[in-house]
Amino acid sequence: VVARHHRQSVSVDCFSCVAELSQRLCHSTILSYLLAVRHLHLTAGHKDPLKGTVQLELVLKGVKRRRPRSNRYRLPITPYILHTMLAVLLQNPQDYNNIMLWAACCLGFFAFLRSGKFTAPATTFDPTWHLSSQDILVDSHASPSMLEIKIKASKTDQTRKGVSLFVGRTQTSLCPVTAILAYMAVRGTSPGPLFLLNDGTTLTRQKLVQMVQNTLQLAGIDPRGYSGHSFRIGAATTAAAKGIDADTIRTLGRWSSDTYQRYIQIPRQDLASMSQQMAGP
Repeated sequence: VVARHHRQSVSVDCFSCVAELSQRLCHSTILSYLLAVRHLHLTAGHKDPLKGTVQLELVLKGVKRRRPRSNRYRLPITPYILHTMLAVLLQNPQDYNNIMLWAACCLGFFAFLRSGKFTAPATTFDPTWHLSSQDILVDSHASPSMLEIKIKASKTDQTRKGVSLFVGRTQTSLCPVTAILAYMAVRGTSPGPLFLLNDGTTLTRQKLVQMVQNTLQLAGIDPRGYSGHSFRIGAATTAAAKGIDADTIRTLGRWSSDTYQRYIQIPRQDLASMSQQMAGP
């Protein structure tokens, strides 16, 4: 819709566009589309189509009341959930897919990654964008204690400068270094997507979620609510619960603001316990 309106006229009919989009999209999504239109106009040397549009602001407010942002609740994958998943996967510890899934879960959690950062499309893998086997570096081959993961781009890195993430050995069963190196030993170092299934196909975001949910179900945990974003949510939640300071959490998650606080889901028991502290001397 946005592209069609942009082609038809420099002066976008924002009202009809918003009316059409409001039938199926929430306010925040519509607003992002309008900002995309604004960007196209400004880069083409035209005037800002949204400037001074008081009527449009009123329409958007109406849409926000009618179709607010989705409140779909996404559960965090925490150390407890990871331990539970590991118990299931260890029932067949030599299974290639189990080794691969555990490595992917550990990387997603300890590196605060969105699932789209460590999975890849089934047929359109792009080594200049997606995580590949060549993007995992070890600090020492003799006694590895740290891995460097090279992320080439993200939604906050539009110029593709890239960033290096670091995960360390934990000396526990939840160890990203041990998990990833164990997987690389069975995968090999051939070029291509980092995570491959035993049939040679790519681990896509959809397949990851399916495998995680299947594992949770086998562990007796209701898989509904767990998604590819649960790793990043769980990482932020766990870091806050462990008392890691806000600046460090922002650094670990590559957040440029306090947005990370939306991801932290504090158990209601912990919230309730605050009352006692507040009432204390």
